[in-house]
Amino acid sequence: MRFGLLVLQRARDCVVMLPVLASLMWGTGCSTSCSRDSGKAVPASKDAGSVAAPAVESPRVRSIGTERQLKVFHAPPQLPIHHPVRLAETGKAPRRALRYRPAQPGQKGETGPVARSFVIAARVGVRELDQGTWGPRVELPEIRYGLGFYSTAGPATGATSGDLFFQVRGLEGEIGEVDQSDARLAEHAKRGADYFLTRYRKHLERRRLTVRIDPSGRLKELTFSPDLAGKPEADNTRRQIEQILVESIVPLPAQAIGAGARWTGRTVLWRDTSVVTQTAEYELISAKKDRLRIAVKLTQIGERQVVQLPDLPPSVTAELIGLFWRARGEFEVDLTSVTPVSAALEVEMRTHNRLVEPTRTRERLVESLGTVRLDSSPVQRSSTDKNLATGGTGRASTQ
Repeated sequence: MRFGLLVLQRARDCVVMLPVLASLMWGTGCSTSCSRDSGKAVPASKDAGSVAAPAVESPRVRSIGTERQLKVFHAPPQLPIHHPVRLAETGKAPRRALRYRPAQPGQKGETGPVARSFVIAARVGVRELDQGTWGPRVELPEIRYGLGFYSTAGPATGATSGDLFFQVRGLEGEIGEVDQSDARLAEHAKRGADYFLTRYRKHLERRRLTVRIDPSGRLKELTFSPDLAGKPEADNTRRQIEQILVESIVPLPAQAIGAGARWTGRTVLWRDTSVVTQTAEYELISAKKDRLRIAVKLTQIGERQVVQLPDLPPSVTAELIGLFWRARGEFEVDLTSVTPVSAALEVEMRTHNRLVEPTRTRERLVESLGTVRLDSSPVQRSSTDKNLATGGTGRASTQ
């Protein structure tokens, strides 16, 4: 039983910490009543919120023969799925078509192709609903991680004219200071941050790949370096890189737009172990040459589905009953850098998970609230590692 308890405890923590931390940047959550057929009602306090989870768009949905007739969502072979950008308002004159392009030698004081570091700094507080009562909020230390980008030439054939190619490498992750005012909560906070960083180091840190993005900001292809291509962990790396890019790159409409323009984009993607639908709303505040200020609201909804968690015994099933995640803020975008130059976001997330064991079923409802900072800046490219998209140690530091 000792080993079984350890495995279940790790799975139990995983149900909470994976959705909260395994995002590109932000916490997670869902309401207590997302499922239409969740069986016994789970009590919730009023501030828990209630979010109906619309169906995740997937071409193959089937039911398995369980007593609950649980719907299992099978993701399409290729995710993410990008739906066309919809322009609601063209904005004020003057208007122009906006497109991303790589910085060239001589631009912005550069003497060669530009290497950039894209750093994500997330600080969230997490609390759990237990027997109808919210527990204390655990404030996690700031977690810093990100990607290094190096603009590179594309293949001689097979690419659309104008596509952007980048060599990408995961930066070294860092954890800030833990609040020690409450020893018990400090231990939970450190454990949660360490858990995330361990997974990040396994799947993203120092991983190398090539990314192809079209001039409108749509992710088109990921190509792994030989040391990772074909290995089992490549799928996890792919999902997390795709999530970072889909959440942080602003897709641009095809039409000419001016200040006040509004548009939306919708994408079906993996959020770690779950399939979600992201609806992104954008408003152009200003555009001066290559610099844009854009108001952003991102919302992700995950419907009920079985999720695959590490170290879960075969007799235990993990279900996501529902997921709701939202980020709001403002991006500063440079058209020669596909990731935001800077951003400050408020994030919220709620998740409702269920562990089905042979003798009992456990519900877990988790809410996380916090802030995220994004920073992208030029760095000195390493002369000793031509695949390294950052110079120096490649640390994810915003200092």
